[in-house]
Amino acid sequence: ADRGFADQALYPAAQAMRLEYVVRFRQDTIVTDTFGKSKPAREWVPTNGRPKRVEGPAITAKATQVPVIVCVKKAKMKESWCLVSSRADLTAAEIVELYGKRFTTEENFRDTKDIRFGLGLSATHIGVPARRDRLLLLCALAQALLTLLGAACERTGLDRRLKANTSKKRTHSLFRQGLFWFSAIPTMRDDWFEPLMVAFEEILRERTKFTGIFATI
Repeated sequence: ADRGFADQALYPAAQAMRLEYVVRFRQDTIVTDTFGKSKPAREWVPTNGRPKRVEGPAITAKATQVPVIVCVKKAKMKESWCLVSSRADLTAAEIVELYGKRFTTEENFRDTKDIRFGLGLSATHIGVPARRDRLLLLCALAQALLTLLGAACERTGLDRRLKANTSKKRTHSLFRQGLFWFSAIPTMRDDWFEPLMVAFEEILRERTKFTGIFATI
């Protein structure tokens, strides 16, 4: 998550719910290492471009304990990355790589918010928090399933029917592909439908967390 989510109250709450995280925080935030050395996060950033791992750290002046902090500024970065993570089992480079994957989620922002191309959450107003939370849970499950259906489309080659033959890159998000082919299922040809369902089942089984969640449902 980006700096907008950086909050010292978030980290223990996420761990209590057994949620793993990598969150970027502001460079002026105080970081204290296991030896009691305290300074702003920007001063922990090494000048050689390699990620710096701070062991046994505490964050902010209130000294909230967190599993691990990584600071880095590679040559092509506009700003340093100061990251706090629950994944103390990973190396500094792996945590940086994991945070880098955050940018792939931005491709789904329109899919989630847009009323024409996605789920239309930006046009949704719900007055009861409990009802809102239930609907958001259903939306999250639906988005996950449609995204995996989009991955199944690419595995079976159906994605080529949604783009120009000359394009070798993905031109539609996995969610968008899944949404399109889901709406096409009632009238889909059998020679398209059967391989798609086989691939979809394979992809679901490859992800044990999804298997557990949907088995419970």
